[in-house]
Amino acid sequence: MFRNLLQSEIKRLTAHDNRAENWQDIKVCDPFDPDKIRESSFHGEVYIGPFNNTILKRGSLVLPVGIYNSNILSSVIGADCAVHNTAYLSGYTLEEEVILFNIDEMSVSASPVFGTGLAGENGSRTWISAGNENGGRSILPFRTIKTSDCFLWAKHRENKNLIKKFILFTEREEKVPDFQAAIGRGATIRSCRIIEDTRIGSFARITGANLLKNLTINSSRENPTEIGVGSELVDGIVGEGAAVIYDAKAHNFVLGSHSKLQNGARFFDSFLGENSTIACCEVQSSLIFPFHEQHHNNSFLIASTLQGQSNIAAGATIGSNHNSRGADGEILAERGFWPALSSSLKHNCRFAAFTLLSKADYPYEMNIELPFSLVSQNEAENHLQIMPAYWFMYNMYALARNSWKFSVRDKRKDKSQHIEFNYLAPDTVEEIFKSLELLTLWTGKAWYTRYRSFTDFPGKEEIIGKGREILASTEGEIMSLEVLGEDIENSNRKVVILKADKAYRIYRDMIHSYAVKNIVAYASENGLSLTETAGRFRTAERSCWINLGGQLVREDDLASIKSDILKGQISSWGELHRKYIDLSRTYPEDRTAHAFASLMYLYGRKGELPPADFWKDALAKGIEIQEMVVKNTYESRLKDYTNKFRRVTFDSTREMKAVTGTIDDNNFIDIIKEELADFKTKVSTLII
Repeated sequence: MFRNLLQSEIKRLTAHDNRAENWQDIKVCDPFDPDKIRESSFHGEVYIGPFNNTILKRGSLVLPVGIYNSNILSSVIGADCAVHNTAYLSGYTLEEEVILFNIDEMSVSASPVFGTGLAGENGSRTWISAGNENGGRSILPFRTIKTSDCFLWAKHRENKNLIKKFILFTEREEKVPDFQAAIGRGATIRSCRIIEDTRIGSFARITGANLLKNLTINSSRENPTEIGVGSELVDGIVGEGAAVIYDAKAHNFVLGSHSKLQNGARFFDSFLGENSTIACCEVQSSLIFPFHEQHHNNSFLIASTLQGQSNIAAGATIGSNHNSRGADGEILAERGFWPALSSSLKHNCRFAAFTLLSKADYPYEMNIELPFSLVSQNEAENHLQIMPAYWFMYNMYALARNSWKFSVRDKRKDKSQHIEFNYLAPDTVEEIFKSLELLTLWTGKAWYTRYRSFTDFPGKEEIIGKGREILASTEGEIMSLEVLGEDIENSNRKVVILKADKAYRIYRDMIHSYAVKNIVAYASENGLSLTETAGRFRTAERSCWINLGGQLVREDDLASIKSDILKGQISSWGELHRKYIDLSRTYPEDRTAHAFASLMYLYGRKGELPPADFWKDALAKGIEIQEMVVKNTYESRLKDYTNKFRRVTFDSTREMKAVTGTIDDNNFIDIIKEELADFKTKVSTLII
């Protein structure tokens, strides 16, 4: 309970060079020790909590509890806080054990919104132009916003009633009783210049920030957030466990949990998903899904939606070249997007999952629909060329290791919303199916172009049939053909498809592997035979899947979500977040249903209950493919040890071994070998 000061306490306070506009406005709690307040001034109503401890210690910083050499206006100082050398503190509520040390100014305006999308005193809102500079995909930030929310809002702009619902959700989310300028328990704020209209969570660590204005900085004991030297943050939301350090700047932004801005990064009008890092570069008007890396110097990313697990190399200029009359172009890349050093792209482009761009200035808009591809410029012959399934052919180690790396680096404490890390999942498998159709069509056209006149071209189905025949053949007929892609580049030059036959076979193998692995895992976990599993999923259909902020959902489920929102059955962000969790719980079964449907479609057995011989062959081939994956992973890494030019900087094999180790020291190789052994064990114990 707060009480008024006693006259004896006022006397001791004034003896310690403290001043108050009106001592009757100062309320304290017992135990209260006036000796712990020195050389400070108080204005308006100030509430001071009890002093139970004598010191607070945070690392090397040790300070006595109390208020020293500070000016306090209309604020609440919680129990056992240490407020030192705070030149101006106005309108804040400090929870217990907060440290303020060497602060120039901390203040709250008349109508703060703390970086959220609520309307301010003049009616203006903080909109974030995520995905397009023209504001057509703008979203309103809120404290608990997820990447999935941002994508839903930014993507479905044609549905104005849905957008109105999202605005209503945001207003409901933020108009709650605890909407105040609070500094959470155990927070440490030191050596900062200006902090204004900023709500700071528990156990946050803020050191040397230049400017923090109109923000919500989420933080907790389990996931403390760090704001470091030279930071300037204006109009934004910072997620739990995030870090903004080493001179990073951000305006109009959302930073997901456990993500980092560092080393002079510039981040404007953008959303960064969880477990991502941006450093030494500029990002503007972009929506970035979880597990994005962009930490090399002088790259920039403008008006782009990257769907996670991406890596932007040094010098890359993504979306730099506006080629319309306004700043309204954009780029969309599915997960696993890797543009090489100094790559340059112009709006508008779209890239399938796990597209790798070689170093080049790409002068035209592109639509790359072949996943796991290498895209490159043939400068000598002036054409674009694409090698589908490149990752499986030549860099299996990096592909497999990245999936593993993302899973072990997921720092989220709450993983109830499932993020898919496996490179083979419903989204990428559906892209592979589409690629098979394109490869058969383009190969068939290549054959008819070479051996028939244009007037003798048959119908599309016959062309596809011919292409399938050639791609499935081992006679090498495709070697005499030039396979050309269509509707890939906005130019008159040709687009050459490299190694189409090899890609076709690998694509089919990857679908088979995905399907068998998921079916085997499901049957083993649920104690079912393969026949029982097939019976459960006999009516399953392939379907389109959407990457909803890192979580994969069926297109039908997404349509149901939107319908429920419009009908009022989902009426808040919290309810929508629970829906994400519900879909995460059913995802293993939904994925298995898709895997079964994919396997049946691959072999023309849709709707069937396959006989025992089919399962025996499918399992045997599944093991064979997994052995090939392990072998290719091992061999792609082995090149780093056998390449003779890797040895030129070493005087001896012993020196090289001491510096780089050997492939036998590679823990990841051991992990995938163990996974193969586990898969074989599951297969051997399955009942057909």
